[in-house]
Amino acid sequence: MPEPDDEEVLKALEDMGLEREEADVYRLLITKGVATVGDISHYLSFSRTRIYGIFDRLVSKGWVRMVSDVPRTFAPVDPVKVLEIKRRAVTSAYRTALGALKPLYDAVPVKVSEIAVLRGIDAFRRVEEMIRSAEREVRVVATIGPVPVVRRVADLLLERKAEGVDIRAVIPPALVPEDLVGRLDARVREVPNAGLIIVDGRQVYVGGIDASGEGAADMVGIWTENSAIVTFNNVLFDSLYSWRESESDG
Repeated sequence: MPEPDDEEVLKALEDMGLEREEADVYRLLITKGVATVGDISHYLSFSRTRIYGIFDRLVSKGWVRMVSDVPRTFAPVDPVKVLEIKRRAVTSAYRTALGALKPLYDAVPVKVSEIAVLRGIDAFRRVEEMIRSAEREVRVVATIGPVPVVRRVADLLLERKAEGVDIRAVIPPALVPEDLVGRLDARVREVPNAGLIIVDGRQVYVGGIDASGEGAADMVGIWTENSAIVTFNNVLFDSLYSWRESESDG
């Protein structure tokens, strides 16, 4: 295994809690064995006052010891010893922090924004990702839109159906000539100009699209895994899917 270069060593010392100038002085002191402030000043472009301050900090942190007062002379602490002390301190701090913070984290769930607003190609990609991720079922309320978008979504649904995913759809009469009714187990309904996709009863996308647009750039919608919103839209889909003409006659 090749030896690390000086930059890697300095970065490792920084990761262990030293500032860069402290790492510079400690690394140099290792190569000298013992040194005075004057000795160090020949190699680093720091003022003597600054070097005194660096040595004081290194002594307080346990990396360096002073071996003489006149002149003030310093020696490095054996890196094996000092790094073992640091390792034990980090391990102890890790256990203390984990023991205190993990119960608090578990008691108060962190909720990232539950609803994502998506536009254009981002919306189209999310719809594709949802359909591809389906393990059991996809529920769709189709909407009118640019032919390339409608065709792409329909083709993807047919692919997943061939792979064993249960696909059910509610589509407007204008899409019937696309021969989607039989192939997608679809019901023909007059529906609002808004699409709905529910995957595995755990995520939902609701959105619209400009029918006069040219493609996915005209899509806009929201996506969420919020269980209450998903449940509401499941109920809405079931109502549309199972609705009968005779039921509206009352």
